[in-house]
Amino acid sequence: MPIYVSTGYHDWENGCESFARCFWPNVIYGVAAGPPDVSLSAPMRISDYARREDTAISAILAAEAAR
Repeated sequence: MPIYVSTGYHDWENGCESFARCFWPNVIYGVAAGPPDVSLSAPMRISDYARREDTAISAILAAEAAR
């Protein structure tokens, strides 16, 4: 059974410009997005889980809609 290892470097905050080191689509398309904002609160509740609702995605979509 073959097992492949990914050796492409990813830097989503600052980007990466070296074809020798970086995952090539990141070099071509430029993925630098800046520092992540992780201040969004998305508490998980058992009632959400029981309804099969993804609390994190709901919070992200609501925050994006409010932008």
